[in-house]
Amino acid sequence: MTKTNAYQEITNGIYPLADDLHSVLTLLDDLLKRGAMGSPFTMVLANIYMLEWEQKLIQHQTRHHEIYGRYIDDVFMTTNLSKEDILKELDETIKTDSNVKISITISQSLEYLDVTIENNNEDLKISIYHKSASEPYILSYESDHPRHIHANIIYTALVQAARSCSNMEDFDMERLSTEMILLITIIDQNLYNII
Repeated sequence: MTKTNAYQEITNGIYPLADDLHSVLTLLDDLLKRGAMGSPFTMVLANIYMLEWEQKLIQHQTRHHEIYGRYIDDVFMTTNLSKEDILKELDETIKTDSNVKISITISQSLEYLDVTIENNNEDLKISIYHKSASEPYILSYESDHPRHIHANIIYTALVQAARSCSNMEDFDMERLSTEMILLITIIDQNLYNII
């Protein structure tokens, strides 16, 4: 087997791909500034860009044995630092890139994605968060969807509650809520059929 120049460079401590990282980041910066919105590649570019930007925050959270999570443009962090210390850390990170705009919310309780997270005496309590604009889970029985879709909606709601709720009381409340929505939908459909 013959060794190529690429193999010899890597074994000698020369990393040609690492030299191109700066060029790739410059290209990403330019694409994001000009607006690649609408392109199928937009989310991939944004995730690569954010991965580079968020490294300092990830390292900070790891050093302090805290949680850091990001989904698209929503970031969640836990901290035991003072409000001033964490704001200083966030401000320093924000200053590293003028393209990244963030708004900071520091609270004992907040909604993140589809859950409510509450700091209850240093224990995180997690429950399902329902956006007020969202419709209930249940499809109309007169919809053209196959019947297994109706059952899947209920099943998925209960699985989500089991995975997300940090205690049985919240799970039971979510289960009861799902059952009530199902009953109301059935009653509503029966009244509609009578009228």
